Amino acid sequence: MRAFGPSTLRHVTLRLSHAASMRIAIRRCSTPNIPSTPTIIWNDTTPFSKHYDDTYFHKHHALDESSHVFLDANHVPLRVRELRTDDTLTVVELGFGTGRNFCNTWLAYEKNASNQPDRMGTLYYHAIEKHPLDPASMERALSYPQFDPIRHHISTFLDVYKRRYNGEAGHPSWTHTFSHGRIAFTLIIGDVVDILPKMQQKLPGHYRHHDCQSPFPHNGVDVWYLDGFKPSSNPDMWRPAMLASCYALSRAGASLSTFSAATHVKRALQDAGFEVHKVPGFARKRDMLTARMPSASPPSGTRLHAGYSVAKPHRAIIVGGGLAGCASSWKMAALHHLDSITLVDQAHDHSTCSPPAAIVAPVLHARPDRLAVHYQVAMQRLLGAMEELQPHHQSSTPLYNATGALQLLRSPKIIRRVNSGLQFHLHLDDLDHAARSAQTCSLCDQYAGLLSAESASRLYGADIVHPCVHFKQAGWLNPRSLNASYIRAAQHQAKSYGGSFSAQYQTKVVGLRYDAATRLWQVSMSSAGGMVTQEAEIIVLANAHDSSSFLPEWLNVLHCTRGQLSLVPAPVPSCPSPHTILFDSFYVTPPISIPMLPH
Repeated sequence: MRAFGPSTLRHVTLRLSHAASMRIAIRRCSTPNIPSTPTIIWNDTTPFSKHYDDTYFHKHHALDESSHVFLDANHVPLRVRELRTDDTLTVVELGFGTGRNFCNTWLAYEKNASNQPDRMGTLYYHAIEKHPLDPASMERALSYPQFDPIRHHISTFLDVYKRRYNGEAGHPSWTHTFSHGRIAFTLIIGDVVDILPKMQQKLPGHYRHHDCQSPFPHNGVDVWYLDGFKPSSNPDMWRPAMLASCYALSRAGASLSTFSAATHVKRALQDAGFEVHKVPGFARKRDMLTARMPSASPPSGTRLHAGYSVAKPHRAIIVGGGLAGCASSWKMAALHHLDSITLVDQAHDHSTCSPPAAIVAPVLHARPDRLAVHYQVAMQRLLGAMEELQPHHQSSTPLYNATGALQLLRSPKIIRRVNSGLQFHLHLDDLDHAARSAQTCSLCDQYAGLLSAESASRLYGADIVHPCVHFKQAGWLNPRSLNASYIRAAQHQAKSYGGSFSAQYQTKVVGLRYDAATRLWQVSMSSAGGMVTQEAEIIVLANAHDSSSFLPEWLNVLHCTRGQLSLVPAPVPSCPSPHTILFDSFYVTPPISIPMLPH
């Protein structure tokens, strides 16, 4: 319905569709078999493996050892500084041990990426461990003062590790995101002898182990930490076939380092194809090995970045002035340093290109695969973007309203997604009893919680008859205000490096073709000033089904769907105004203030 009244009204936004009602309950789930933990002997502050007759790390300088042997040898800080937002850096560690290398890499990422928050790429960190430490042993190993520089990271990681180790994820291998979704960590429990060949078979794509699908990038590994126990006591990990798998899984420019300087390890790395160098080791260890995968010199006019080469474009045209188009404009300006970026839309201006309100809430997925990780990362990325855009927000109302959100639990489909995405173990019977006894989510107490119908009603401000999941970071925003912030941020970014950004409204795209001779897209546009054709290396189509009116037949594979957004005046006498968001296959926002648009 169209809202009416004075120029500004308070409204409740509703998105409606059918949903089935169903009772739910908790189910007792068996804990998976955790692989046998190693037998640890404690030499003062240092754990020692009885089985492998080797220490886990240096007695007094474990963090410096980690930096020297792995981070500095692979130029990880430099690689992180060179990342841009759409780039990825993939690190694979063979021999996770106490987790010190991951926490140290996490710290290096934050130190080197935080100087330029608009250029923070994603770090994928995969660790393979045959004998995972129990949480108590890991906590003890990392409790000593030498680890104080990464104390915060250790504490955060241990909170997650304790829950995952106890089997609450449903399988021993798992993925979790840190640093506002910019770091995706995967711990794979098993023997590298089995795992690396399977990873190799799965490229391109992702690797599946114990029903845990980890986001293994299509283009391979950038950095290898070979931190297993010494070759004399752990020969399987250092076999030529394993090191050949490392090479096969690497992408151009990948590097590798290990504390070992054994001759047969060096020879196996060389036979695999790596360029190998013997360099000074740490402390009393005279030598260690580093290796690099050869990469071809980039052709003229390209730049090397994060291990691959990309021809530098100069111009981009973005069709569509809604959220997707405006966000693309900002990121294009922030990342690519293009000479010219043009946003085109047939609407009057950016305030008419989007709905008046949109909710921000996690999308749960029924399987723990790459798509599930994508949704989890996307939620954190958006929250991070709200902070980055704040200097460009000029409205008196908040850019993001963190009211929280309640998801109704009343269908089998939602139960499956909740069980998978949040590590609940719910079943169809008596969920209200479960909600009263388990108020928080096993994944992250700060992320989500399980509420009974009574508790959800108090939070919502009206009666709710079903239990709910409470997403604490969720909220709503005004897309029109967000679009304006995106546009101002894009203008600021382009101006900072001497580029140009322009937004052309009341302009309709009527034709699109690719010129193979010039390798440019040609976009025909119609406006009040007549017809004009512009060229660009990059075209972003962010105008949904409107693209079908000008796409070439070979590209036109779009299918149109629609939703319904209704605005009702608030408060409604028969329906108290909600205090938070409620959603299922619909959503209802709290009362919001929006400017009225002309009829």
